[in-house]
Amino acid sequence: MTTYRLFPAICCVLLLCMAKVVSAQTNYMEQNFSGGGPFVSPNPGIGQFSHLITTNAALSKYEFGPGYMDLIRLQEDSTTGGIVRALRAVPFFPNPETLYIQLTFSVEEIGAAATNALYFYLGENFSPTNNKIPANALLFSRFSLNFLASSFVVHDIETGKNSSPLPLHAPVTLTWVLNNSPDGQIYRKPENAAKPDYKVMPGKYDLWVNEILQVNDADAYPGASAYSVSKLSNFEIRFRNGVGKVRFTSLRIRDVTGVLPLHIVLFKAEKGNGKVRLYWETAIDRDSDRFMISKRGDKHLYNVIGDVKAKGRIGEAYALVDDVPGAGVNYYRVEQIDKSGQVIDARETELSFGENMEFYLSPNPVSAELIRVNSFGAKPELMKIYDLNGSALAFDFKTSEDGVIEIRPRNKITSGVYILSFSRNSIVKYLRFLVE
Repeated sequence: MTTYRLFPAICCVLLLCMAKVVSAQTNYMEQNFSGGGPFVSPNPGIGQFSHLITTNAALSKYEFGPGYMDLIRLQEDSTTGGIVRALRAVPFFPNPETLYIQLTFSVEEIGAAATNALYFYLGENFSPTNNKIPANALLFSRFSLNFLASSFVVHDIETGKNSSPLPLHAPVTLTWVLNNSPDGQIYRKPENAAKPDYKVMPGKYDLWVNEILQVNDADAYPGASAYSVSKLSNFEIRFRNGVGKVRFTSLRIRDVTGVLPLHIVLFKAEKGNGKVRLYWETAIDRDSDRFMISKRGDKHLYNVIGDVKAKGRIGEAYALVDDVPGAGVNYYRVEQIDKSGQVIDARETELSFGENMEFYLSPNPVSAELIRVNSFGAKPELMKIYDLNGSALAFDFKTSEDGVIEIRPRNKITSGVYILSFSRNSIVKYLRFLVE
């Protein structure tokens, strides 16, 4: 049975798995306003809204120029001053389960401060004839812009979080990642990142303001809104409060890029009363049949010590007790197996039993500047750190009096998953860790 010892082999397996599960990307809407239009159609193409609406053309309006669309309001009161709406009320096709939306815009003028000056909505069954705010029952998610005296903030309505104040005339890119699927999703940010480091779980959304993750895994379906398979089918921008001008230079709506299902997200071993309790958590159990747990000591093959039946739901926790751990280091593996007998995912962990020589990072996740390793005698000069592309990272280290190795990367490292290799008993081993 494979023991997953060699790091290059791990990389190959990861890349092969990624290639199998990444789905073809669907582009639902893309527009940079550089062409001559038309920008609206009752049967919209990929670059068109289904409706552009103003309730008072003199005081609330939209204008197009080379490379931009302006939404303008000249009077504060929404009843007499009117509103302006840009929407896709014709459902996206095929029906999306996930969306990755990027908008680039600038606030060019603020004539009057206003809370929720401009709204962004994602939901279903938006009406082009009823200009009331969409009911919560229709929405998956929403956020807004709050106008201040000479700046503005991005305001997430569900969590109440605000961005830092943003200046006028400066381009801002918002990235809105929404998941209406039954599976957790991993996505790339930026989209050309080497690996997908960020996740959004079912019924959740993330909101980025430029490169800052402003809202992380927030609950969708506001108020009394219920799940619907078409909850990501309509999109709207609505300027209804305040006075000013907002200029949009690009809009792209597609499904989540670099989609990878999350399966086993945690696997750990804990001592207690002479036994080892194995604990693991999953993001996806759907289509799973069981979990197979194996154990080995140094220089031995894995032997199965138990099976646990999968519950078939999302976000489950499992446990199994090893009643007879061996002296020294015990290595454990959990494999998630589908109904056809194929391994979907696997994780490994280890625990020293009967010896005070556990190898671990503390804390984990670690900071990008300092990685502390409890080494129990492992030689720091033989340690290496790799990213998931297999590239080794340069670092400096020193060992404290209590045996903790302090590692400081020579170059700035980004957040994500890394692998630390170390040598023990003449065997090279690997430990995965997360940089915040």
